[in-house]
Amino acid sequence: MKKEFTPDEIGYLSGLSAVATVTPTRIIYSEGFKRKFVHEYKNGKKPTSIFRDAGLPVVIIGRKRIERCTYRWIREGRYQDHMLPNDETDGSYSVKRNEVECGRRAELESLMVSLSSALSRASQIVDMIRDELHDTHVKASDGETSWSQTKKTGPSQ
Repeated sequence: MKKEFTPDEIGYLSGLSAVATVTPTRIIYSEGFKRKFVHEYKNGKKPTSIFRDAGLPVVIIGRKRIERCTYRWIREGRYQDHMLPNDETDGSYSVKRNEVECGRRAELESLMVSLSSALSRASQIVDMIRDELHDTHVKASDGETSWSQTKKTGPSQ
């Protein structure tokens, strides 16, 4: 099952220079980010750390996407160290840290609201299931021995 990005997540990801394009189900990364990723990966940095440092947290991107990108970019061999500019950044990828930090707080707050809403919806679903199980248990005990009665008194003989 593919995780779809929320409108807030799409807005956040679209603002990152590491992302060329984003849709509800896909991310296309900038060429500069891909080259930087391969360079850092080959120098021993972990994939999730590289994504996180570019403003792409695992909680939004997902571990499977990071795993697939790593495999694809390393396998292709297109993004070699000799392709990196002298300062190890590409104009399309370089972002001043303070620019990222300014936008990050607002984006994280928006994400927290989205996550809080999702948690609330999940809690409501759990409550509905609990009520349904309770109703089923009450109906079952109106003429049949329920599991909890069997457990307390032992099986009827």
